[in-house]
Amino acid sequence: MIVAILAMVVSAVVAYVTYGQSQEQQKVAVRTELGQIIQRLQALSARGSADELKDDDGNLIAYSYSGDVNAENLALAEQAAVLVEKIPGGGLPSEYLVIADAFRFSDQYIRAIDVAERGLVRAPNSTIRNGILRLLGDCYFQLGDPVEGRRQFERALKLDESEQISIKQRSQVGTRTFWAETERRAGNCTEFQDQVRMARKLIEQMPDPAYRRQAARSLDMIDVECP
Repeated sequence: MIVAILAMVVSAVVAYVTYGQSQEQQKVAVRTELGQIIQRLQALSARGSADELKDDDGNLIAYSYSGDVNAENLALAEQAAVLVEKIPGGGLPSEYLVIADAFRFSDQYIRAIDVAERGLVRAPNSTIRNGILRLLGDCYFQLGDPVEGRRQFERALKLDESEQISIKQRSQVGTRTFWAETERRAGNCTEFQDQVRMARKLIEQMPDPAYRRQAARSLDMIDVECP
C-alpha cells in the first residue's frame, strides 16, 4: 500500500515537472518566433517602405504601406499581436509599440490603438510610454478625432515632468515636433504654428549646442507652409 502511494506521488511530481518544462519550452518558442517577427517589422520600417499619401493639392497627410509590403506588414502584425498575448504576463512594452506602429502603417488605426493601449499599461519606462502616446495621438488624428489626439500628446508631455531637465527638454521637443507635423498633415495651421513656436522656444533653452542644432534642423524639416 505504501509503495503504491509513493509511486503515485512520484508520478505526480514527474508529471508536474514535465508540465513545467513543457510550458517553459513553449514560452521560449513563442518568444523566439515573436522576436523574429519584430525584427522583420522593424526592418520594413527602417528601409523606408512607406508611401507618402497626399491630398488633391499635393500636401502630405500620412505615410502608409501598399501592395506586397502592406500585405506582409499586416500579416506579420497580426501574427505578432497573437503571439505577444501568449507570453505569460504579456510581452515587452517595446514589442507592443512595434506591433502597434506596424498596424498604423497599414492604416489599421483601431487595431493600432488597441495594441498600443495594452502596451501602455506595461510600460513603466517613460521613453517607451512617450512613444506609445505619440503613436496614439497620431492614430486618433487619422481617425478624425483631433481632440483625443491632442489629449494623448498632452499626456506624453506630462510624462517628462519627472525627468532630468536635459532629458525633459529633448523629449518635449520631440513630442512638440511630432505633434506639429500631425497638425500640419491634418490641415490645422493655427495649431501647427503653435506647436512649432513652443518647440523652438524649448530648443532655445537647451544647454547642449550640438543637440540644439540637431533639434532645430529636425524642426526646420517640418516647418513648411501649412496647406
